[in-house]
Amino acid sequence: MTALKLIKQHGNLGAVLAALREKGTEIPEPELYPHEEAHAFFEAPEVTKPEDLPAFKWGLPDEEGLVQFLASEWHGCGERAVHALFNSSSDCV
Repeated sequence: MTALKLIKQHGNLGAVLAALREKGTEIPEPELYPHEEAHAFFEAPEVTKPEDLPAFKWGLPDEEGLVQFLASEWHGCGERAVHALFNSSSDCV
């Protein structure tokens, strides 16, 4: 049975693990993993209210900063990054 089917059947991952353990399946607990905190984070994530966000406005991009970022992410291919920005084809991907 797939993990998705098990979660649909039992409702959540904790119930799946409990059911598997009841059947005698040995499931090791990962060390130092904060299960409860992770669950709480996904159940009630910290979200900024839209009214608290700064106003968004479109502007011209910082081309030099973007090229530097792409060059560092793409391991020094700055010229190809410029080509990728301003042309439809790129050999840098």
